[in-house]
Amino acid sequence: MVNQTQQAATGMLHVLAAGGTSSGAILSALRGASSLASPRAQAVWPLMLGRMPAALLSRTGEPTRSEVAIFTALRLYALAQQGRTTGGYVPVARGSQTAETEAAPSGVTLFTALRKAKGTLPSAEALDRRVQAVLGATSFAAVQDGLTHLVTILKATKAMPAIDYAQLAGDLASFQISFEQASRVRLRWGQDYYHTSETIKGAN
Repeated sequence: MVNQTQQAATGMLHVLAAGGTSSGAILSALRGASSLASPRAQAVWPLMLGRMPAALLSRTGEPTRSEVAIFTALRLYALAQQGRTTGGYVPVARGSQTAETEAAPSGVTLFTALRKAKGTLPSAEALDRRVQAVLGATSFAAVQDGLTHLVTILKATKAMPAIDYAQLAGDLASFQISFEQASRVRLRWGQDYYHTSETIKGAN
């Protein structure tokens, strides 16, 4: 389910990043809608619901974990990109790069982007507190709210990197499965935010 969620989000983000004729209206709807069930979100439905595997769609009218996760990730992308030409969506590089892909741009995770932005902010302590609030949150609603605040902070930086919002969608889907899965997601986010030294090759 998590992998399918991330793959579906990838396709949607590529459509939005390409900037087609309907992209502007969809991004505006994402910024103005609080949830997938909101009337304002109906402009997003053709993009989302038309590209999701049937197994991930709701049959009851209550959005599934995948639908909520993808909508949240797309909304964060829309908020981050409002009025900006930098940033955007680029997947994180997976595995070893070949000669063909070495020159291709690689995105970063949201929490890696936040770590890199700390030095450009007036108060790194304020960002730390916001991050700690998200990492300590146990409810998904609190995580959604916290991530929105973090993206707003990141948006204010001069050089916003390209972020892998599809991976974030996968994390958000996993977060909703169980307490154990949520704990693993929070740990990965914490590793991205706090880890500052380069990994030593061959280290266990």
